[in-house]
Amino acid sequence: MEEVNTNTDKKWHAVYVNSRAEKKVMALLLNKGIESYVPIVKTMKQWSDRKKMIEFPLISGYVFTKTCLVEKEKIVQTRGVVGFVKHCGEMAIVKEGDINQLKQLVQLGYTIDVTNIQQKHKEGDKIKIIS
Repeated sequence: MEEVNTNTDKKWHAVYVNSRAEKKVMALLLNKGIESYVPIVKTMKQWSDRKKMIEFPLISGYVFTKTCLVEKEKIVQTRGVVGFVKHCGEMAIVKEGDINQLKQLVQLGYTIDVTNIQQKHKEGDKIKIIS
């Protein structure tokens, strides 16, 4: 986390959003002219009759916005936004490098297999990630 930004200095912030509303909130913010980002990854989902590649947020419940304090109200008033992530009572700032790393990770095109993890393990189990 970095220092709080000035009224017109644009920095990245994390915004809490309603469950499963990340892509919708990002679209609404983009329509308002606010730079927004949700890291989206793909996974293979299996139902009893078929398999399908689906997209989902890498970090569920959050949208990243590059904004200044002047635009704060426009963001908070957006449907699906719960509020800003705060640190010491101020809007927390996400480093530009961290956002760039997320973008690189997504750009590499990795797929994530979450179905096996959920089926074989329960919360608190120790697991070893090998790839």
